[in-house]
Amino acid sequence: MSTNFFKTANMIVEKIEDAGFEAYIVGGAVRDHLLNRGVHDIDITTSAPCEKIKEIFSHTADVALKHGTVIVCYNGEAFEVTTYRGQTLIEDLKLRDFTINAMVLTKAGDIIDPYLGREDIKHRLIRGVVNPRERFREDPLRMLRSFRFVSQLGFSIDQTTFAAIQSESSQITKVAIERIASEFEKIFLGANAKKAFQLLNSSSISCEIPQLKEISKSLSDDNVIFSISSLKNITEVWSLLLFISEVQDCQTFLRCWKQPKKVINEVDSMISRLPMLLKRGFNEEDLYFLGLETVEKAERVRALLKNEAPNIHKVTSQYYSLPIKDKKQLAINGTDIIDLLKDEKPKERIGQVISLVEKAVLTQVVENKKKAIIHWLREEGYVNA
Repeated sequence: MSTNFFKTANMIVEKIEDAGFEAYIVGGAVRDHLLNRGVHDIDITTSAPCEKIKEIFSHTADVALKHGTVIVCYNGEAFEVTTYRGQTLIEDLKLRDFTINAMVLTKAGDIIDPYLGREDIKHRLIRGVVNPRERFREDPLRMLRSFRFVSQLGFSIDQTTFAAIQSESSQITKVAIERIASEFEKIFLGANAKKAFQLLNSSSISCEIPQLKEISKSLSDDNVIFSISSLKNITEVWSLLLFISEVQDCQTFLRCWKQPKKVINEVDSMISRLPMLLKRGFNEEDLYFLGLETVEKAERVRALLKNEAPNIHKVTSQYYSLPIKDKKQLAINGTDIIDLLKDEKPKERIGQVISLVEKAVLTQVVENKKKAIIHWLREEGYVNA
């Protein structure tokens, strides 16, 4: 508890206490502290209402006032500060999802743990607080969060909690797909994804999510799920799953999952090139049109499908050896093409000629010099000038 992050959080706790209220570090930060994992964000729970928090601290941001949450910026760090749900700390902790997240840390370093979260950490168990069915009805996404913690921590789900997931699985249809997608991303990228999906597939919850239908067969294949652990990001995961599942319209599928435009475009580009990448590896056009970041992602997927180790150094070297990395680096531009085309309706042909030059320079058919390119265009009959 000696990191500056915790020190700053405790300064916030102390200022709230000085104003006459209770305050504690709560939830995931406490869990990860006990597990000796890296703590990336710290939440604070307090008896103080939002209005008082905004009076105590000069730099705050309203993010979820209806849920009693205010962002407090202090010493260059941001912390979510949330008013108790219920009248007391114990009532607040009772309404949290799992016992491992229902603990608080005092500024003195003591743990308050009314629902035996430390015992469940010791036994590597995910258990709903008091009544799992009630917790899942309060927020059905918590059912998926249980599988996320399996994937991230390698824990198991206790029998009563798993039975509650089975009985309340239909509630997941009430949750926005954006929130579901966020949990699936964390499940996919956890170190124990295979274990998580084995449990998820044995529950009935996956049948309640229609967006899973096209990839359900792949998600039930232990070899596929195990292989996902070698991937680095959600773009690679979606590319692998959609390619293996032979999804016909990747863009529509990913839009249904409310994925960012960047992810959709990258996945679509990778999948369109994967058949040829699997046959002959990367050529100049693959490297150029994918770009370095996507090339590295595509190499990890390609290697996985070929059951090979990815050779990131090789594809990176190939990329940097390209004669151009961007269309702007061509020694000829649209104005030059207009001059060469003269009266041949240049607007209709500029893009076509630039594309021809782009490919010729990439494949080193012609040197990227203006005179050489113009000579080549004339020799090939692409321009008459």
